[in-house]
Amino acid sequence: STWRLDGRKAPHWVAISGSDGECFYIHDPDPGEDQVPMDCQHVPITRKKFDQMRQYGQAKLRTAVILSRP
Repeated sequence: STWRLDGRKAPHWVAISGSDGECFYIHDPDPGEDQVPMDCQHVPITRKKFDQMRQYGQAKLRTAVILSRP
């Protein structure tokens, strides 16, 4: 959910474009009404905040698709 970013209460996919010891960097393919696409690229999210964001609703639904090279 992007509730912690923009107040929208909907399940939402983002791509993690990088990480370091403190943050994940996300790309959000669905910018808000007051944003331009460049505002949503490589956005730093603390690991603690990302952990809170990665679940949705009271049932705490979550999923992930992980891509890697062989």
